[in-house]
Amino acid sequence: MKKYGKYSLNTFVNRWGTWANFLNLVGDEPNQQRNVTDEELIDNYKRIKDELGAIPNQQQLTKLGRISFSQYYKRFGGHKNFLKYIGEKTAQEQLVEEYIKVKETLGKQPTAWEFSEHGNATWNTVSNYFGSWNKFLIAVGEKTLTGRRKSRLNKRNISKQDLMDAYFRLKESLGRQPDSSDMRDHGEFSLTSYVNHYGSWNNFLNEISEPILKEVKPVTKAELIATYYELKEKLGRIPKGVDMDNHGKYSAGVYFKKFGGWNNFLESIGEKSIKNQEELR
Repeated sequence: MKKYGKYSLNTFVNRWGTWANFLNLVGDEPNQQRNVTDEELIDNYKRIKDELGAIPNQQQLTKLGRISFSQYYKRFGGHKNFLKYIGEKTAQEQLVEEYIKVKETLGKQPTAWEFSEHGNATWNTVSNYFGSWNKFLIAVGEKTLTGRRKSRLNKRNISKQDLMDAYFRLKESLGRQPDSSDMRDHGEFSLTSYVNHYGSWNNFLNEISEPILKEVKPVTKAELIATYYELKEKLGRIPKGVDMDNHGKYSAGVYFKKFGGWNNFLESIGEKSIKNQEELR
């Protein structure tokens, strides 16, 4: 079907869940998967990895594979054991290694934004595998954002020079002028410290002869819809929220704020929600 069919294999998988489910629907017998060799299992894995551009997890092997995941379990005892057998590191292990590289490059603990900017993966990918950025930081033995904020609150006798130095260090790290939200989320000192010393953030910028940044024009619903259809065309299917996080111009959170949820957004433009797609299967 993939080689000669009018529609790709993914089209059938997205509609019916698996190729076997589709075969059952039309009354054909799913392929018997007996005496599957190690080479066939490895080739199936490599094909999916090439399609995704990343190490497939167990769910992706089940959904996109031509061979049932049960064959991997029978032969190797699980996903991690299979990856170990072929000398492949798990996605989690690769993300940890990538984090260490970024940290060594920057010479400090990177923020989620810096990790995405300087690494070969995004913080959204980290969240998908670890649950959240803070859980990932805990897993690699780093301080979470909350922990860093607490340590900043314990600093006493902060001088104006301390605040200015911290601002320019962050500016150099970001490669652009930081705004107040950058300082709040990634700065060495809290935004309150700047307000306490200078009266306001803009007063601080005037004091150090930095331009006052204009307010960014909020994204419109029309722009979000246009971006959605660009990604849909690129993927060849209805994107999910996680697709928008990983590949879209705007995160799924932006759609949530504008439309009240990803499914609400899909329904507002006449697309089938994820729930309705599942019912069709």
